[in-house]
Amino acid sequence: MAFFEEYCHNRCGFLGCKLEQGSAVELSSEPVEFPNHQNAVASEHKLAGYLLSSLHAYGRHKAAFFTRFGFSADAWETLARALLEHASQNEVVRIEDSPFGNSYIINGQLLTPDTRNPRVCAIWFIQTGEEVPDLVTAYPLEQTGGA
Repeated sequence: MAFFEEYCHNRCGFLGCKLEQGSAVELSSEPVEFPNHQNAVASEHKLAGYLLSSLHAYGRHKAAFFTRFGFSADAWETLARALLEHASQNEVVRIEDSPFGNSYIINGQLLTPDTRNPRVCAIWFIQTGEEVPDLVTAYPLEQTGGA
C-alpha cells in the first residue's frame, strides 16, 4: 500500500487529499455499497503508526482528533473495529480512479468509545486486480447542526 500513499503524497503533499488527476465517478442517487467491506483491512501500522501517532508528521493532528474521542495507539484495534463498522454502515459518497486502483470515500458517523460519535471521512483503496480494501486515511468532517 505504500506505493499509493507515496503517489498521493507526491501529487499533493497530503495523504488524505483528493487526487488532482484521475477521474471521479459521479454517483447516482441510488446508495452505493462499499465493495468487499467484509474483507477490509485497517492495519496496526496504519492506525497505531499513523492515525493514532502523536509523533507522525502527517498523522499527529489526526491522532489529536481521534484520542479526544477515546481512541489510543495502545488499543488501536478499537479504532480498527470502528472504521470497519463505519465502512459497512455508511454509503460510498465518491469513487476516485487512479493508475493504481480505486479510492472509495465514505462519510458518516464513527462510533467512538466516549459515545460522542463524530462524522468522519474514511478513504479506502482497492488496488487494480485485487479485492481487499485497505484503509488509506480517516479525518474529521465539519460538524453540522449544534455539534
